[in-house]
Amino acid sequence: MKSESKKQEPSFFDRIYEVVGRIPYGQVVSYGQIARMLGRPRAAREVGWAMSNCPDELPWQRVVMADGSITGGECAAARRALLRDEGVPFLPDGRVDMEACAWDGAAGLIVHPWEPLCRANSKVLILGTIPSPKSREMGFYYGHPQNIFWKTLAEVLGAPEPPYDVDARRELALSHRVALWDVLHSCMIDGASDFSISRPVPNKFRPLLEKTEITRIFTTGKKATELFENLCEAEAGMPAIYLPSTSPANRATQKKPEFMIQWRQVADAISQ
Repeated sequence: MKSESKKQEPSFFDRIYEVVGRIPYGQVVSYGQIARMLGRPRAAREVGWAMSNCPDELPWQRVVMADGSITGGECAAARRALLRDEGVPFLPDGRVDMEACAWDGAAGLIVHPWEPLCRANSKVLILGTIPSPKSREMGFYYGHPQNIFWKTLAEVLGAPEPPYDVDARRELALSHRVALWDVLHSCMIDGASDFSISRPVPNKFRPLLEKTEITRIFTTGKKATELFENLCEAEAGMPAIYLPSTSPANRATQKKPEFMIQWRQVADAISQ
């Protein structure tokens, strides 16, 4: 049985370089902003390490310190010259004028921080939109303490609810042949509000489906269902089945009998 393999996942550096490649001409972003986009707000130093080995074809010069300072040792002069050529304004003290040219997209851009959680024998795939701030803080899916995803999943699987622990939650899903991921690879989003999502870029599902035994895809919440239908269904080659959201904002629906009836479709799909 094939287990999830970190060797097959894009590295954190790869994800950093993906963001760097998106920085527009004439704009800049800080190391800390990139770390926050990738769900690791304390990893600004790692972003710096990555940038010291950034591929030449990427606009490496557009990553600066949060206060606009130019770093890079002997490369600092080259960085400054490249930025000046792009029309980036500087303050009298030599720092980049961050108020004038900070990348607008950096504030709300989120790039999915993880690969899908799956094994070769995974039978169903459950998708949200993109990890919330609380999930990114925890480092795992459905990390908001008031989100009842794990309680609901455990109930329909006939298993004990796992504690607030990544390893326990991972084991619950994988041991019951449940794979987890999200519809979007990246998007602009205000906090955890799905209704604010813009510029969505979908994940590619065909490679995942080809290496697993997944026969059903479920989407949690109306926005995830809508995004999958519009952006992913054709590529995936199968439709998604709607499940009501487990987020705290959906408490009224969660109190209705129909909520658990719909969620029990997950167990039914696994048993088929």
